[in-house]
Amino acid sequence: MQNPLFIYQTRLHEQQNNDSYNEDFTASFSPNMFPAKSASTDSDGTVASGNNQFTLGLNLSKKMQNSNFIKSGISLNYYTETKYELSNSDNSNTKIDPYASGSIFLQGQKFFNPKLAISLKGEFYYVAKKTYNYYYNANSNGYSKMDPSYSVDSQLRIDYIAIENSFTLFSSFNYSYEFENKSYSSNDTVSNNKNMYSTAIALGTTYLL
Repeated sequence: MQNPLFIYQTRLHEQQNNDSYNEDFTASFSPNMFPAKSASTDSDGTVASGNNQFTLGLNLSKKMQNSNFIKSGISLNYYTETKYELSNSDNSNTKIDPYASGSIFLQGQKFFNPKLAISLKGEFYYVAKKTYNYYYNANSNGYSKMDPSYSVDSQLRIDYIAIENSFTLFSSFNYSYEFENKSYSSNDTVSNNKNMYSTAIALGTTYLL
């Protein structure tokens, strides 16, 4: 299970013609409702974040011909303490101290007809510092501090407007690349590159750019 996401958005400026833009302020909250577990050879993991997430953002969008959109934005993200449990018998887990990140994104959307649209989104995240704490059988087993890191997320999404301004059915393919340097309490430094793929099919409240 994945944690739910609640979003508030208000329009600060409405596009009046082809030379102007929409300007929106957004605030979101994702509560930590489901445990985050890493997969093992004995059991599956989960996609929950393991923390509470708060985001403030400012978006610019422009409506073009045939209802097509292009959109960009910046945001400040805050994450409370993160906990990941490992699916094994020694009750091991990893905790990450609260941290903040900044992000910028660009998204485009094209309508094929009034009910079917496709969108492509790319987002860049920057984190100045993370501190990991490792535990085995409830005992601390060292820590590591991460130097500045970044990640790049991309999403290809197809939307079918089931009920206009009410519900949409969407399918998405997501890819994420993350790079980080970890300095451990043993004074070792390790560089990590992570490539992650995911797909999703969902029914939700319609919000198209």
